[in-house]
Amino acid sequence: MTNLDFDLFSTLSTSEKDTLMLFCQERILQPWEVLFHEGELANVFYIVFEWDIVVYRTIGKDDEQYLWTVTPRGYLWEMALFDPLAKKVRMASARSTWISRILVMLDYAIENFAIKHPEILACIQKVIDERKTMNRKITWL
Repeated sequence: MTNLDFDLFSTLSTSEKDTLMLFCQERILQPWEVLFHEGELANVFYIVFEWDIVVYRTIGKDDEQYLWTVTPRGYLWEMALFDPLAKKVRMASARSTWISRILVMLDYAIENFAIKHPEILACIQKVIDERKTMNRKITWL
């Protein structure tokens, strides 16, 4: 199984990482498999380990608007979990670009660790702010 040895969790002890991993599950996505849809309830946090995940919004019945790509060691749906304006609802859809390996983490586990470790919450908040800035630059159709 994948481990949590990367920047977001660098301040955690090995024991804390092991505890957090109890609330995680590794998942393999097939090419172009949809991970989640816009409007769904957000109850998990995803970490990308292999390949990329494309984030997009559906416009009309058949069109999509590309938002950004989450690369390995990146994470998503922090905004739905940690931004009070999102109200735990996914604001976009996401799908794999190839056979992707991700880690699925239960929301209460990452939320509890973020409360106990403000540095984790600060990293997550930085990504939220960056993505909000990207969203402001996108012209919604």
